[in-house]
Amino acid sequence: MFRRKHWSVILIGMLAFVIVMSACSSGKSSSNAPAESKDTTAKQDFPLKESVTLNGFAVKSNQDTKNNFNELEVFKKLEQATNVKINWNLTAIDASNEKKNLIFASNDLPDFFLGSNLLNDKDIMKYGPQGQLIPLEGLIDKYAPNTKKIFAARPDIKAGVTAPDGHIYSLPMVFEELNNTSPDALYINKVWLDKLHLPIPQTTDQFLNTLKAFKDNDVNGNGKKDEIPFSFIYGAAIQGLNSLAGSFGYADTPEHLAIDNGKVVYVPIQKGYKDFANYMNQLNKLGLVDPESFTQSVNIYQTKIKSTEPIMGAYFLWDQSYLFGKIDTGYVPVPALKGPDGHQQWQKSNTKFVVGGFAISSANKNAGITLQWFDQIYNPDTSVEHFWGPIGRNVQKNADGTYQFLPTPAGVAPGTYRQQEAPGNVATVMLNRELLDKVKQEDDILWKEKRDLLNLYAKNQPKEVYPNVLMTQEDTERLVVLTTDINTYVKDTLAKWIINGGADNEWDAYLAQLKKMGIDEMIKIYQKYYDASKKK
Repeated sequence: MFRRKHWSVILIGMLAFVIVMSACSSGKSSSNAPAESKDTTAKQDFPLKESVTLNGFAVKSNQDTKNNFNELEVFKKLEQATNVKINWNLTAIDASNEKKNLIFASNDLPDFFLGSNLLNDKDIMKYGPQGQLIPLEGLIDKYAPNTKKIFAARPDIKAGVTAPDGHIYSLPMVFEELNNTSPDALYINKVWLDKLHLPIPQTTDQFLNTLKAFKDNDVNGNGKKDEIPFSFIYGAAIQGLNSLAGSFGYADTPEHLAIDNGKVVYVPIQKGYKDFANYMNQLNKLGLVDPESFTQSVNIYQTKIKSTEPIMGAYFLWDQSYLFGKIDTGYVPVPALKGPDGHQQWQKSNTKFVVGGFAISSANKNAGITLQWFDQIYNPDTSVEHFWGPIGRNVQKNADGTYQFLPTPAGVAPGTYRQQEAPGNVATVMLNRELLDKVKQEDDILWKEKRDLLNLYAKNQPKEVYPNVLMTQEDTERLVVLTTDINTYVKDTLAKWIINGGADNEWDAYLAQLKKMGIDEMIKIYQKYYDASKKK
């Protein structure tokens, strides 16, 4: 009798302990499990009868001078249509990484993140599985008809944002314009060339000699030694040196990856990269490289390019009409330069597909309404407006459902004008091929210049680039560690070689150090997901 009572007490105590521990643990979000994406709120028609206010963290364009999205016409229209108000916390592109990382580290989360330059795939696969971003797939059917329609018509887009664990933690920015596959162009001062009776350079040797002529002559005729033969933004994807590396082997990319016959290649460990470093050091020793190239901001760089009294000889840019509002600026594009060993490759990008264009945080108490609000931006008219500016101001919608651009006021660059009332090039929109076929871009100066640049560089671009893929959290976290250390070491070392030289003497030690840092493991991970993408 005593034994039976004794065990009953023990079992009851154990059961109580389990219940208490379960209750305690249920109040904490697991760092290893996604947050719940359920929303018990009934779907409401827009505009809401009672206003809802959300906190949004977003990236703004460098051309945006208003500093508050609520002052932009496209967001005023969205608020009027939905009765959803947004308290915006905006960040400049240059400061977005630091601010974003601080937000996640402190866990002081906004209701949502928005912007094509804000969350990358590593962020999605880190903060989604650990619970700071919520899965969206359970909400899309109920709250996001535009998104649902797109996923049904384009399973590849859905697959592109579906993580290896099966969840969708973000919605993408899609801009399937072929012009975007040529992300940069090298421009040279044609007025100076003509003054010196020089042709447009075709080789790296000719480019060097041309820059030297710019330096040694008062080509702008002001009696000052203020000419800058060659400038760039070191480390930048577009205004940087990626394509010039292709004159010595593989063109570089932001991820330093190339594909060669189905194999992933890390560009900075190829012999041509050393030759590229030596060439850049030669330019620097001759005083042909702008010393500020390693530290200058985008605004300072563009100010030099647009100087009333020309001071710039050659520079990299996305295109010049975006900056100047015209093509006849005195600068002309330079074709892919042929290097000493005959290499002549130019950087190539995928059409724009940003996995982390929009995401909802676990702090959000109105996840359904937030997704329903964002889904309005995937409406074709709204996507056009958020990218190119309001219909009736920047764009005209025709009776046949096509769109065409309205004239830009005299003296204003088209890129600047389009972002006076819209987020523009940082907007999260759905500009897929089907919609772009309805946009009459042929009459647009920006489109025409980019198509000319694509035609100029396409024959020298690689056939294939590394695809957009989402990796498991484990591999993502491992790659973050590897790429952060490796790419920082590569960036610092190349800068040192350009400024001080030493690539030949230090090359073997450089390769050995990268080996120690795990370069082989990093390439193996990239190769695994490249191979998997080919099987989809």
